[in-house]
Amino acid sequence: MPGISAVPNEILEEIFWRCLPSPPDRGLASEFPSILYIDPSSATAPLLLCQICRRWRELATSSPCLWASLNTVSARTSEQLELWLSRARHRNLSLRIERRYLYHPHPHYPSSSALYLPLLVTKFSRCQALALKNWPAPSDFAMPASFPQLESLWVQMSNDALEEARSISRPLLGHAPRLRCLHWDGPDVPLPWGQLLYLSWRPANMDIFSRTVHQFTSITTLQLDFSWRFFEGISLPEPCVVPQVATLFFGGNAAGLRTIITPLLRHLVLQKLTVEDDTEQDLAIIHLLERSCCAIVTLEIYEGCSPSFPCLVLLHDCIAPSLTRLVISSHDLNDFFSSIETMVPDTLPMNVRLLRAVDRCFHIDRLDFCAPGTSTSALARVLARCFPCLVQLDLDDGFCWDDDDESDVFETSVVIGGERTFMV
Repeated sequence: MPGISAVPNEILEEIFWRCLPSPPDRGLASEFPSILYIDPSSATAPLLLCQICRRWRELATSSPCLWASLNTVSARTSEQLELWLSRARHRNLSLRIERRYLYHPHPHYPSSSALYLPLLVTKFSRCQALALKNWPAPSDFAMPASFPQLESLWVQMSNDALEEARSISRPLLGHAPRLRCLHWDGPDVPLPWGQLLYLSWRPANMDIFSRTVHQFTSITTLQLDFSWRFFEGISLPEPCVVPQVATLFFGGNAAGLRTIITPLLRHLVLQKLTVEDDTEQDLAIIHLLERSCCAIVTLEIYEGCSPSFPCLVLLHDCIAPSLTRLVISSHDLNDFFSSIETMVPDTLPMNVRLLRAVDRCFHIDRLDFCAPGTSTSALARVLARCFPCLVQLDLDDGFCWDDDDESDVFETSVVIGGERTFMV
C-alpha cells in the first residue's frame, strides 16, 4: 500500500479511531444515551486493524483510544481480557459486564463473574461508563467505595440478589461525583438522585417513589415504568413537580402520569400503557398535560394505547399547536381520522378512503384503484390544519405480516414538507 505508507502516524491513528464500530443510534425512542461497548472480533476494529500489516498492528496496539471500550461478555479468556485492557493503558474505560449462566453453569463455560470480576473490579475506578447485567448480591460482591470517573451507569441486578439487597440501608454505589446518567433496575437503596441528568427507573412501590421523586431536581430526561398493580389498594399522592424534565418516557400503569408535573416537558414517549379502563388512560395523560401547562414538540405513541386515545389527546392545546414530529401506528392514525370525521362531519374529502383489515395492521393507502387521481395528500392537508407545525410523521407498526404482498411491515418514515405530500 504505497499511498498509505506515506500517511503520518498521527493521521493514521485518527483514521483507526474512526474505524471503530459506531454506538447504536436509537433516536428519541431510547431513554439512555448510546454508549459503545466493543465486542472483541477479528472482523471489526480494532482487532481487524491488527491483521493488515506489521505497521498497522504496531500502531493499533500502541493507541490506547482503540482499546478503552469493551463488552466483556464476548471475551473468551481472562488472558484476552487482560491484554485488551492493558492496551488501553491509563485511559478512562467503558465496560459492559454480564454475569452469565447463573442458574445452570456449563462445565466448559463457567460464570463470567467467577473468571473476570477480580480483574475487572480493579478497573472500576477508571470507568467512565459501566453496564452491569445480572449483578450479584452484595454478599457475593460489594461495589467499590469510589467511582471518580463514572458518568454513566446501567445496572440490572439478578433476581436472586434482589430480595437480599432490599434490606440494605448503606449505599451500594460509592462516591461517584461525576455520575449523570443512571439506569437502575434494583432494590431501594440510597442513590445520588440529585446530581442526575438522565434517569431510567422502575420503582418498587409507592412509598419508595414518594420518598424519592422530590429529589429529581436536575433530571432532564426521565423514564418511569410502573407495574400493573403498582397503585392497587392505595390512593394517589399529590403530584410532585420535576422541574427540569424536558423528555419523558413513560410505560406501564398510566395512573402514574398523575403523580408528576413537568412544566418544561417537550418530548413525550408513551410505551405499552396498561389500564383497566381506557378512559382512565386518556384522562391520566390529559391530567399530566393540563397540570404541567407544557408545549409538546415531539410525541411518540407505541403499542398499548386505547381506541379513543388519538383524538382526545392529539388535539389537546398542549400538543396540537406546537407538535413538529409524531410517531404513531397506522391503526391509531386511522382512528384519529375516523374520529375527526365523526366529531366534525365532512372534514375529510369524499374521495378519501380508510383501508382496514381484521387480521392485520391498518394501512393508510393511496387507493388510486378506488379513486383515480386521488391520494392521501388529502389526509396530509387535514394533518396540516390540525397540527400547523408538523414536519415529520413516522408510522410505527412494530413487526407484522402483510398477507397481500407477503412482506414484513416495519416503521415507515414520512417527512411532510413543501406541499406536505403524504405518502406511505
